[in-house]
Amino acid sequence: MTLKTVTPLFVLPIVPIVALALALTAGAASVSAAGRPGHFTGLKDCTNSRTTNFCTLLNISDPKLARLLDGTDLYYRQPGFFLLADGSPLLDSNVALDAGPGNKARGRCTLDGTNGLGLCTIEDGIGTLARFHARIDVDCTAGPVCSISGTYGFGDDD
Repeated sequence: MTLKTVTPLFVLPIVPIVALALALTAGAASVSAAGRPGHFTGLKDCTNSRTTNFCTLLNISDPKLARLLDGTDLYYRQPGFFLLADGSPLLDSNVALDAGPGNKARGRCTLDGTNGLGLCTIEDGIGTLARFHARIDVDCTAGPVCSISGTYGFGDDD
């Protein structure tokens, strides 16, 4: 006499559901890992900004971002400081990143003239900078070559 192993009927419908759940979990993990913001440090060289209205981004620590932005010029639309009601100087300007032909991004930079600290935000771009965004802390306390550090990402989820 031969015995057969019978799979209970309630187990069969569960197999595709478990496989689908595992596939979705693996896909979500890879998307969320790719969507994490990057962190970086670098320099913003504004040595010639009084005559040229731009600064150059240098020594970007994150390799992916360095390929896109190292040596890129950051142009200031309103490059001069103005005085606030209390007499303190403030720079607040629209900016454009020029990373070469067809690769541009827009944003805004603010710098407090009393302490040399500021913030630049980049909101979006075209070409290689499409969907690029960044929040950049600026420290110009040592002069026209400023330290920068911040976060960046591409897209809406990071």
